[in-house]
This record gives sequence, structure tokens and C-alpha cells, in this order.
Amino acid sequence: MDQRPTFQVLLEVITNVQLAIFENMLGVSLFLFVVLYHYMAINIPKKPE
Repeated sequence: MDQRPTFQVLLEVITNVQLAIFENMLGVSLFLFVVLYHYMAINIPKKPE
């Protein structure tokens, strides 16, 4: 079993692969939010004035 103190476990270095996966997921989610925003903005019914 791992006997290291908790603070050492929290300070492990993030690998390049983990960083790349995180950045790709963040980019895809932001892109989907922008697409969803534009889809909703177009399809909101306009009030007749």
C-alpha cells in the first residue's frame, strides 16, 4: 500500500498526455457551448412589436 503523506500525493506532476487530454476536452466542450448558444439564439421566437 502507498504510505506517502497526502500532501505529496497531491503534488504529483501532470504528464503531457494528461494535459493534452484535458485541453482537448476543454476545447471540444467550449466549441459545443458556442454551437448550442448560436442554435438557441436563432430559434428563440421573436415577439411581434
